[in-house]
Amino acid sequence: MLFRSDAARQQKANGVALGLEWSVLDARIRAVHRNLGEPLPAFTSVAYAPQGNLLAAGGEEGQVQLLAMPAGTVSRMLSTPHIVVRGLVFDPSGSRLAATGEDGTVTVWNVSDGRLVRASAWRLVQIPAIAWIEGGKRLAVAGDKSVRVWNVDADELTDLATNPAREICLVASPDGSRFACGFHDSAVQIWNVADLANPLRIAVVDRWQKVNTMAFDRTGTLLAVAYSDERVVVYRLVADQVEEAIKIQVFDDVRGLAFSPGGDQLAILQKQGIMGVWDLPRTKAVGPVPGTLVRGWQAHEERGMQLAWSPDGGDVVTVGYGSDRPRAWSLQSAYETRRLTKTARNENDLPFTPDSRFLTVDGKGLERWSLDDFQVEQVSPGNDTSYQFVAISPDTRWLATIDFPQTALELWPVSGGSSQPKWKLPLQSATDRSEEHTSELQVTL
Repeated sequence: MLFRSDAARQQKANGVALGLEWSVLDARIRAVHRNLGEPLPAFTSVAYAPQGNLLAAGGEEGQVQLLAMPAGTVSRMLSTPHIVVRGLVFDPSGSRLAATGEDGTVTVWNVSDGRLVRASAWRLVQIPAIAWIEGGKRLAVAGDKSVRVWNVDADELTDLATNPAREICLVASPDGSRFACGFHDSAVQIWNVADLANPLRIAVVDRWQKVNTMAFDRTGTLLAVAYSDERVVVYRLVADQVEEAIKIQVFDDVRGLAFSPGGDQLAILQKQGIMGVWDLPRTKAVGPVPGTLVRGWQAHEERGMQLAWSPDGGDVVTVGYGSDRPRAWSLQSAYETRRLTKTARNENDLPFTPDSRFLTVDGKGLERWSLDDFQVEQVSPGNDTSYQFVAISPDTRWLATIDFPQTALELWPVSGGSSQPKWKLPLQSATDRSEEHTSELQVTL
């Protein structure tokens, strides 16, 4: 049962489904950010320099802003031939920046003076995916069903591998010693730069799925892969072996991944602009283990695009449609993480009020929790009634319930601690209703 209100997106941001359990995170929505740089119609890409002193942000007008961090002020503007900048990558030394765009070309600058080093004479039909390798000596380029290596200084492009499935993303370890390419058929290949002839392969999980995005941790031994079936798998690279270490299930397409500097957390930005941070288990286990969600919030009102974690671990920067500037989220000071976990039958069992101050859950009666201190404020009606659907009116005055097995619709006043419903409407017998309609009950006040 759902009340129609504009709070739907806010509810989704604050209650994150974890199988049959829900966790309420950052209850008072104290996720705050500071805007960086100068406004553009839309930012589409972002990257931190390895030293953390600079942030590059690119947008729809082909401009790239170099921002002095942590202040977030523009230190330099770089112009590109790209109509839209789709990818930005600093080399390991932070001295060069490469950008890729929707026109299928790649541009490289010197960071210190903004001088153009090279604009590719070649052009791909597909938007190139790029990653610096060999300590920044060369640039790996994926696109048009081929992986290539580009010697930027000599302007030489060499084919490395081909694949019948289209490439989606390319990522390199921070030191450039290995890089990985994700494909449209869910396959992943990982190259050690010292032995390009013998890549490691992560087998096709489902040829109807694809790899959305990937990220290496700082050591280059963990590789996070986001698949289009709303799964994120963290693989551990050991010698010439690839092991599934951690699995995380989300509820939307993943647009951005970033490891914390220590490799013990993973930030995930989803298509609907929802951001989450997961703790990653340190202990090795037989088979993959789940990550633990510790923070979740609405980072962007519209589509999330990319994110980058600062090298000092203090900020996560996100960009997305509907936001005319990059947003820096302070993980050290902006959040007080508290958790309330309840078992629920479906996502409608745990609705937020539109101001996200209270949460109601079903069980033996109805419990209304204060999200300021997670204490039960009210329990109604204090019997063994089990409720299948629960919703709160947009003005927070009324609570609506349908019991199990759907015999009556009841309206309860939120204030006053009433133990009896204010209004009750008997429902048609469940045996007279087709099952397909019982899951579509909605209430509008």
